[in-house]
Amino acid sequence: QRVSDPMALAYSQALYNERTESTRYQLPPRLEGDVVDLLQPDDLEDLVGMYLQVARGYLIVPSSCKVDTAGYEYILRHRESGRSAIAQVKTGRVPLDSKALEGLADEVFLFTQGGYSEGEPPNVHRIDPDELRTFMRENLKLLTPRLRRWLGFFAGWRPA
Repeated sequence: QRVSDPMALAYSQALYNERTESTRYQLPPRLEGDVVDLLQPDDLEDLVGMYLQVARGYLIVPSSCKVDTAGYEYILRHRESGRSAIAQVKTGRVPLDSKALEGLADEVFLFTQGGYSEGEPPNVHRIDPDELRTFMRENLKLLTPRLRRWLGFFAGWRPA
């Protein structure tokens, strides 16, 4: 498949070089851009889940990560208060409408770079991309190998 985005192309070329143990593609030492924009859906869901657990005090209920929960990624419980939460994560520019999630949990966490609905209730929390970037920088050792590899391509990041 043709890849038109320069960062995605460089990442694909780097993976090719790595897997074939070659230097067929000459790559720049670092790329400028936003790593959060390029994460695959599973990587972004992992990142948001780790962020909610480490930075916000929630624990993911593993059995809630199922295909039949299409409206959200997972159910969480706050480790101290026991309050329930759900998280919905979308890649790219997909807008989110929190009204579809009303009443499903005490708290709702949303992440997208595609915009949000207006008039969200107070229990709906938008996760700022800057918070995720800061979390990634401060918690490199917790990130998956794929997330660390992505970070290795961006200026200013020093993967562990």
